[in-house]
Amino acid sequence: MRCKVFKFCELSWSALAQLKRWFNGSANRDGFTLSSLEPNLKVAEAVNSAGQVVLLCPIEQCFIVSGYVHNPDATSGELQQAGNAIDRELARLAAREGITRFLVTIPDGRPHEPGERWVRVVERRVPQTAMGATYPSQPTAIQYLN
Repeated sequence: MRCKVFKFCELSWSALAQLKRWFNGSANRDGFTLSSLEPNLKVAEAVNSAGQVVLLCPIEQCFIVSGYVHNPDATSGELQQAGNAIDRELARLAAREGITRFLVTIPDGRPHEPGERWVRVVERRVPQTAMGATYPSQPTAIQYLN
């Protein structure tokens, strides 16, 4: 298997036609929708030894908000205002950088809010080295897709 990553707008005409066939009239295939395909969206493509595309995965940039710490002396009104201010600033920054959404990790035990979309997320940390890439021994993201 070989893999390459490129912009969606760089997909070949045959790959685009194949992608549309794979959807087979379905609006959503495993979290991948045709309407989410923007020209600058990055796509990972895996091709087998016969040159056939086996898998396409959209790659989106996003912000992940994974926690916070607050002043224990702050009032609940101040905390709400602070959260709203940070939310507005993150939305402004995301729009400037072409990021269309961000993920917010919610601590266990917090109540569900109306309109929230809940997804299962598998975190995979990427080790950073000074001399180049390292290869993790933990399961890869694609193993969770199967």
